[in-house]
Amino acid sequence: MRLPKVLILGRANVGKSTLFNRLSSTRQALVSPRSGTTRDRKETVVTWSGKEVILVDSGGLDVNTQDPIEREIAKQAIKGLSESDLILFVVDTKVGITPQDSEIATWLRKQKGNILVVANKADSVKWRLASAEFQRLGLGDPLPVSAANGSGTGDLLDEVMKRAKGSHVQEVSTIKVALIGKPNVGKSSLINSLVNDERVIVSPEAHTTRDSHDVEMRYHDQSFTFIDTAGISREKFRHDEFKNISMNQARASIERADVVVFMTEANEPLNFQDKHLGDIIVATGASVVLVGNKWDLVESKDTMANKKLTDAYRHFFLWLHWAPLVFMSAKQKTKRRQLLDHILQVYQERSRQIDDNACDKFLKYMLTNHGPSKGSGTRHPYIYHFRQMGVNPPTFEVKIKYKTDLHSSYLKYLEKGLREKFGFTGTPIKIYVSKITNA
Repeated sequence: MRLPKVLILGRANVGKSTLFNRLSSTRQALVSPRSGTTRDRKETVVTWSGKEVILVDSGGLDVNTQDPIEREIAKQAIKGLSESDLILFVVDTKVGITPQDSEIATWLRKQKGNILVVANKADSVKWRLASAEFQRLGLGDPLPVSAANGSGTGDLLDEVMKRAKGSHVQEVSTIKVALIGKPNVGKSSLINSLVNDERVIVSPEAHTTRDSHDVEMRYHDQSFTFIDTAGISREKFRHDEFKNISMNQARASIERADVVVFMTEANEPLNFQDKHLGDIIVATGASVVLVGNKWDLVESKDTMANKKLTDAYRHFFLWLHWAPLVFMSAKQKTKRRQLLDHILQVYQERSRQIDDNACDKFLKYMLTNHGPSKGSGTRHPYIYHFRQMGVNPPTFEVKIKYKTDLHSSYLKYLEKGLREKFGFTGTPIKIYVSKITNA
């Protein structure tokens, strides 16, 4: 069932992103007094009183702007309007009606949509009374709220569920996919390519995407939530507040994702930033699909050149040897199905469970081919059993004799055997060693 969509719309700096965060109980949207912080539509599911809607944040709307980026922001907001079941037109109570508010209201009246005026920053009785001024916009009675402290937001959610005809809550399984890569690698282009829609702003200017936001799609009856993130750079960005926040959000996106799509540029040499990002991804224990984007810009595409590039990637990302590798062009929309198939496979492999009987047979086979190597000390280790203890990621336990140590190379030997026997494509494997004290 399609969930109703509710679009938050208004001029810049009226508190739209603060309201989005408050209603969704998240911190997905960046909040700043600087105009233009929010550039793209962000979506999240909001549940209230047993019902749910999709809440959509948008950038500040200026219907008469000539600035290229601001025009793209307006284009995103206008596109969101046509897809929405309810519009929350947010205004600033403390500023009052501005010429921009009047222009937007005139434009909205022509749309003849389902519109609710939300008078934000009404954080006291004085300002709640002052919010009545916005009746002059001709869009009905305003509803006073304070996104900053939450005052009136419960009443707002009641009205949202009523007007948007919120759907009763259903259990929906979705694969959360984080797109990670250095700035201008093509993450936003890939999002647009996958959903066949201009959902996020694409620009050759680095750091056009400033914050993480989610985009929903379906493939083979499976729901996907793609988390587009700002590009992560090796620099610490000490003098740029936005880039510091974007870095933290990108890291958080990795940690909440089921699968990470690690994007690089196939037409450019891999560099320190790519390695640094790979280290961050591995440290989180994420499952990974490695993408070489901008394949359309690679000069030589014959079999030999393809093999050479594949070998170069595998050598550079030795610690991601288990990750599927896809060379594609987000711009030309090539290899999209192959990428989605890999994401599905990796997601399934991350939850693969090996029963105790299969683990016993596996251990016996591995011991027959190569006995356990000792680590520190002189006593030779004896393995009592090998068991899978969990998934997400797959986690195993090796139990050995007390006062003995197992060499780290033997754990790598066991991991290699697990991948050859059972798969675990695209996901890290964790193997822990424990000791039987009474042996």
